[in-house]
Amino acid sequence: MLCAVVVCIAAAAAGPQVATNSWFTLTGDPLEATKNLIEILPEPIGIDQKVVLDLRVSRDQQRTSFKGQKYRSYYAKAVVDCPAKRAWYLRLSYYAQPSWGGDVIAKEDYKEGEAEVLFKDMSPEWSKRLVSAACRVRNL
Repeated sequence: MLCAVVVCIAAAAAGPQVATNSWFTLTGDPLEATKNLIEILPEPIGIDQKVVLDLRVSRDQQRTSFKGQKYRSYYAKAVVDCPAKRAWYLRLSYYAQPSWGGDVIAKEDYKEGEAEVLFKDMSPEWSKRLVSAACRVRNL
């Protein structure tokens, strides 16, 4: 199963090259770069009871990643474990500017379960909604 997840990640490793209008906004406004924004692609890939999805986040101020990288926005591959009601990052590409502006400044890879999707300093409701939306789309 992990190999299947890795294949899905490799296929999309190039980054956010999907048209902007195909992203679903969980919170925020794509036209307001000074506020928090969370978006997902509405067609996640299901693998057993897990869902692999594309996620991108733009923050209202500079943040620091799990490994110490300073950033304002990122594009990620995430896995949602529907029975456990948890999500974690597998791959992140960071940008110094909000709304994925400029070049990628760093990339980080994680193992399953290592870096939980929490959206720190935001309501824990958004992590829950991400899990709920991904599992509902896949009927899991």
